[in-house]
Amino acid sequence: MKLTAFFSKYAPMLFLSALYVVLTIIYYFWRGQYNAMADDQADFHRIALNVLSGKGFDEKGFRCFLQPAYLATIYALFGVSSKAVFAVNTLLGIVSLWLVNELGHRIFVSRQVGYLSAFLLCCNLPSIAANTTLFSEVTFVFTLLVAVWAIMRHYFSPQNWQYLVLSAFSLGLATLCREWIQYILVFAIPLTAWQYKSQWHSYTVRMVLFLLIWSATLLPWIWRNYQLYDRFLVGTTRTGLLLYSAANPINGNIYGINVTDSLTQYADTHFSNPVEGSDFLVQKTKEQLLANPKRIPYLLALKTLYFFLFIDYELTQQRTINLSYLLWFPFFLYGLWQLFRQRNHIQHWLLVALLIGIFFLNYAICLITYGSPRFRYSTEIYAIMVAAFGVYYAYRRYFIGARE
Repeated sequence: MKLTAFFSKYAPMLFLSALYVVLTIIYYFWRGQYNAMADDQADFHRIALNVLSGKGFDEKGFRCFLQPAYLATIYALFGVSSKAVFAVNTLLGIVSLWLVNELGHRIFVSRQVGYLSAFLLCCNLPSIAANTTLFSEVTFVFTLLVAVWAIMRHYFSPQNWQYLVLSAFSLGLATLCREWIQYILVFAIPLTAWQYKSQWHSYTVRMVLFLLIWSATLLPWIWRNYQLYDRFLVGTTRTGLLLYSAANPINGNIYGINVTDSLTQYADTHFSNPVEGSDFLVQKTKEQLLANPKRIPYLLALKTLYFFLFIDYELTQQRTINLSYLLWFPFFLYGLWQLFRQRNHIQHWLLVALLIGIFFLNYAICLITYGSPRFRYSTEIYAIMVAAFGVYYAYRRYFIGARE
């Protein structure tokens, strides 16, 4: 009886979980697993093997901590197998569906929005394609999603401090995967302080605890980097290369590939400390942009085009039209518009602002570095939830309302 009740209660999510697995397997055999030795993934794989063999992380600090550690853990448990990574990635994807369902349901106060969010994520091409790669997208998406889910849980149940602790720890892990996500705190802290201004003592205690746990998660990696490079680094030593590549896209217009020219080779070979090489490229990038400021609007437009591009060319191995994105993105824009119109009547506006803020923070970071559909995917989940709200609102307004 209990088993029947369980299946009855969770039937939609169990169906979506099964559908997600089927779609991922079909994609795997249709497209094949990504050539993991062709790009960024080669570094993640190599560093993971270094960790397993006791050699530690890359001494040049070119990659963040979490993804190589994630791969090394899988390799240690199941052997050096890309199929094992594929399976674990898919498992994390299933858990993500359930988390997104609850987020959509509770934030927008609609079970239908929760199911729609999970459905759109389930059928989203990058969500499936990323499982067959060694890229850090799956790891980042999952850790950030857990952080957002946990803070939502704490929002609704302030007495449950374990959710605050989990959110801070998971955000720390996400920061160790993509360091730019730390800047969400610049947006979130003043916003929540204003929301809870009448409860400033309780808010201060919670925020201090959150920041302490988040910082403690980062501290070992920061200290390790300081010992190696004499610099407190949260992320990697590749900031200079990112900015230089952002100002000098391949063939003048292609993003997603790091530039290799005389300057980058000089930075790589001339400096014994990779941080100094990164600083050199940052300085050269500034000089180039200041020498030709008219190029900046062109670069910003190009980065915007690539960020919102409907053609995927990294996660899918070859140029592929992302039909799922073309279907849900118009509803994302419509959902944004309706949320703006109803901004004074949104029940949980703080959480809605968090979803939208994460997506557009990613966009802002990509304007500084460079945009690509792969980088957009890392925060697409939050846009998808707004799109699900847009679908539900349009249905209620134009179909149900018309009948009434």
